[in-house]
Amino acid sequence: MKRWLSLVCGVVLTVTRAPEARGALLDLSFVPGAGPDGPVVRVVQQGDGRLLVAGRFQHFAGVPRPGLVRLHEQGQPDLSFDPGTDQRWEVEELALLPDGRILVGWRLDWRLLQLGEPQDAGLVRLCPNGQRDPGFLPPLEFRPNVKIFSRRAGVTRGPKSPAIRFALLPDGGVVLDGRAFRVAGREPNSLVRLRPDGSWDETFHAGLSLRDWEVRRVAVAPDGTIWVAGSFDGVGLLRFRADGGWDGWRPPAMVPTTVVEIQVLADGRIVGVGTGLNLYSSESRVFRLRADGSVDESFPVAALDREASALAVARDGAVVLAGVFRSVNGIRRPGLALLDSSGRLLHTFDPTGLPEGDTTFAQAALMVDPLGRVLVAGNLTQIEGQHRAKLARLHAAPPDHMPPRFYWAKASVVGRESEGRATLVCVRAGSTAGPAYVRYAAVPDTATAGSDFVAVSGLVVFAPGEDTRPVEIPLVNDEVEDPCESFKVMLIPYEVGTELGEPHEARVSIIDDDLSYVVRVLMPATATATVSENQSRLRLYLHITSQAKHAEDPSLLAPEELVEIAYEELGARVGRDFLPIQRPLFQDIDKVDNLDWLGYYAAFYLPVVGTPGWEGPRQFRLHFRSRSPRVVFEPESCLVTIEDNDNAAGTARFLRGMPDCVAPASTGGWWVAGNFDAVDARPRPGLARLEADEAVDDAFAPPAGPDGPVRVLLEAPDGSLYVAGFFRRVGEWERSSVVRYLPDGRVDPNFVPPQAWDLPNRLTELQRPSANWRRSLWEKLPEQVVEYTHGVLLADGRLVLAGWGLFHGPAPAPGVVRLLPDGRADPSFKPPELDLEGLSALTALPDGRLLVAGYRVLTGEWVLLRLSADGVPEPGRGLRASGPIWALESEPDGQVWVAGDEGLVQLPPWGEAPPWAALRTVGRTVSTNATVVLARQGDGRILAGFKATTGVRLVRLD
Repeated sequence: MKRWLSLVCGVVLTVTRAPEARGALLDLSFVPGAGPDGPVVRVVQQGDGRLLVAGRFQHFAGVPRPGLVRLHEQGQPDLSFDPGTDQRWEVEELALLPDGRILVGWRLDWRLLQLGEPQDAGLVRLCPNGQRDPGFLPPLEFRPNVKIFSRRAGVTRGPKSPAIRFALLPDGGVVLDGRAFRVAGREPNSLVRLRPDGSWDETFHAGLSLRDWEVRRVAVAPDGTIWVAGSFDGVGLLRFRADGGWDGWRPPAMVPTTVVEIQVLADGRIVGVGTGLNLYSSESRVFRLRADGSVDESFPVAALDREASALAVARDGAVVLAGVFRSVNGIRRPGLALLDSSGRLLHTFDPTGLPEGDTTFAQAALMVDPLGRVLVAGNLTQIEGQHRAKLARLHAAPPDHMPPRFYWAKASVVGRESEGRATLVCVRAGSTAGPAYVRYAAVPDTATAGSDFVAVSGLVVFAPGEDTRPVEIPLVNDEVEDPCESFKVMLIPYEVGTELGEPHEARVSIIDDDLSYVVRVLMPATATATVSENQSRLRLYLHITSQAKHAEDPSLLAPEELVEIAYEELGARVGRDFLPIQRPLFQDIDKVDNLDWLGYYAAFYLPVVGTPGWEGPRQFRLHFRSRSPRVVFEPESCLVTIEDNDNAAGTARFLRGMPDCVAPASTGGWWVAGNFDAVDARPRPGLARLEADEAVDDAFAPPAGPDGPVRVLLEAPDGSLYVAGFFRRVGEWERSSVVRYLPDGRVDPNFVPPQAWDLPNRLTELQRPSANWRRSLWEKLPEQVVEYTHGVLLADGRLVLAGWGLFHGPAPAPGVVRLLPDGRADPSFKPPELDLEGLSALTALPDGRLLVAGYRVLTGEWVLLRLSADGVPEPGRGLRASGPIWALESEPDGQVWVAGDEGLVQLPPWGEAPPWAALRTVGRTVSTNATVVLARQGDGRILAGFKATTGVRLVRLD
């Protein structure tokens, strides 16, 4: 014991930390003085070594330079470059032409906006001296009413104006995100191309709308291919052909959902970084693609624990990163990191004096010069002990004479008791020219040496060229469930002058492998439960808690091993009064998380049989058991009482569940669909037809219903029923969100809809819609690619459906489709993207044309569009509404009822009307009360539902 205490004392007395003012990487010849008075967003180097620095600043080192300054190679402002001080720019994008002219994307300074100045933005070309080039006159008019949203890590931000993003083309032209502008009088929704003189190139047609998505970068490959990085509803990268068309390319799964920055290399390969590896993740990933868009397997994906904000690639292929991350591939790197061309983290690039986890590089810009030096811009005040105001230049590696520095790759490490050891990684930063040595020792914290771990010490030996070495600490594996305990492993200088970096002390948490599971029955809340015959099932909720998943216990119990149920008959009999649970208890459990260490809620259902006649209450008991002794139940059993729903008057009418969709039937009754499994104690799997007195119609008895929500019910003249919504299967039949039932309730095998639109029937987690109300549906059916919300049946038997899906591109968007009577897509119906955030209503005109209502998010307007018979919006045939439009119904004479928040409007047969006129100026206002429902009855008359204080008031229209 005395020897051990003396060693610990020696550790405390001899630890020597590296001095912060080390200056191993900082280029002392680059001194920008006071720097800019605002953020820097872009840095570009001219061929003569001078630097163009752009951003949201008005002065640089005290010199007035609104948004753009040129620096000499040593960091001082170049006074010969003067764009003028009267424009009050904020520069968002910058590009250098081969002849030295400069393309600038600018926006009016935000300080002027606060003083009441109107928003403005534009694109200018500057001569090498900073003066405007009169030969570049783009026909751009800023549109301040256009707004977009940014979506990252499950959070939506906005609305805001689209950023100015462009890239130079090989011929000197420009490809530009045109949404912020009116271009030559037109209002684009995607990319536009300008000729070298700035004129609009009308031969360029973008094949995808950019909708309300956030574009972070536009880049052009040597072959003219256009890459667009950003956040596009779960897709982080788009590719356009040189002519603007979309070739159907979709990013590989390893490309993040939000790509922050990309750079196209001389050989056409693409290097990028982004965040959002799943719906709520803030981790980032660095990737490299080949020129054809496939994964470059020679570059392993680099993982960052938090967001990156900037990326730059050196001539030799090395990748520089900046952001708010704290580690790269598990190695400590507070905000700056350098990867070599093979994707390996370089330990020679490790600037000191950077605070852990701060926001210095939350908004950053990077550039690597031909000598390999890194110019970094951020919210800097100092680096490596030297004052640097927002801008610094760093060497990629320290000089060979600098001594190495030692630290642990991670400040905290998890060791599993079952593995018998904990492995740490020691890092040598700086020169690796020769051998190097550093000592280590394991000391107790809350864990006890001898019973939890072995208190070892030793020497870490680095051979020439090595910059990392593993260190193993033995763990003691016992059979006792212990709380999480920890010990420390400290680095100790090998000799006087040995420098230690941060962290030089690592904490090892020991994860036990003898963890128990607690299963609590939450519903019923007590050990007794009561269920009625007409409820058709007993619902049980369980709450499972355990540290096993959090500990990533290799002996983690499978869900089916946690709970078994035995039935004790106490009057109620299995098979007559109730049925055993037939499906696995954890069928709906998240396959990714399995069991959450904080607790997971699981549900299962026990079927209850509705028997005819009065039998009184019957009872049975559920006993909860497990194959594993590590599972504890609270309570261990539950007494269930089945109450009879019969009396002298007969069986009570009861719909067990919640109806989602109701439509009138030709019989005078009603079609009902929803989340129910019985009506009047008759099995009805989410779909039923009721007679006029609301009794169940036994002539329509579907054996199976859709496995997801129903949004549309349409009855055909022959009595068959079209059912559409958001589902994948109907019993044994695969049906992608639409199915046709025969008049007797059987699924029509001759109606087979498309499995997907433009894509295989596969929607990965990275491609889920971001709207919160829709997210739960996509998570339940992750392979479904379309959700139909509206439909109309044409007189010739064709079916028109509108909804949300992968209709036109790699990300979900609203769209309209038309199906033939056998379910196939109608090849003559080819609607383009409608640029609507959602489709709120649909109807067909007598001549086959369509009316579609929705919200145009770029301009924040509710609109009514008229589509031709082949699905193309008719120019000048749009109307504007002051609020949401909820329903549309057309009459045989061409008149249309429009229901919405501004009331009920009757449109005459739509002929000549001013383009984008107000809805009320074209039609007759029948009521100013908000109208939410329109339904046509079997006799052809229409019911209108008006909002009332207590609900909806139905009125029949003449």
